Amino acid sequence: MLLHDFDLARFLMKDEVSEVFADETNLVVDSEGIKRFADNVTVNLHFKQGALGTAHASMHAGYGYDVRSEVFGSKGNLILGGLHRTELTLCTPEKGISHPQTFLPEGKFPHFMIRFKEAYIAEMIAFVNCVLNNTPPSVNADDAVKAFQIALAATKAAGEKKLVALD
Repeated sequence: MLLHDFDLARFLMKDEVSEVFADETNLVVDSEGIKRFADNVTVNLHFKQGALGTAHASMHAGYGYDVRSEVFGSKGNLILGGLHRTELTLCTPEKGISHPQTFLPEGKFPHFMIRFKEAYIAEMIAFVNCVLNNTPPSVNADDAVKAFQIALAATKAAGEKKLVALD
């Protein structure tokens, strides 16, 4: 759980994670015979430039697809996500709480499978162009390795109940 969230955190922060702390529990999934199985986790990320991040995941959202992201900064807050359709909410001192009309009325846009259709097509075209032109993709193996390292550190942090530094 959370591998793509770690990718997203690095992308949004334009920074690398230096330390993680995590907690986990098994609340629902029958883990009999499994040494350690977490079905709910919380991971705190410390970034090299001083910012903090938190990622939560649960295997139990029987009410639907529930993915949300928030970015708090010195000029406001951006909230992406909601429980019905994905909402985009911008909070600033100047405008208060607003729903930018970038996507659809009231700042809402369709479920990710619809919303990302064009992105998936663009991704495939970009990949084919990289192969045909022998050029490297914009996202590379290093990005995958860094997200995986965060996941490994989070697993260790949760198991040992301590802060874990990334090398």
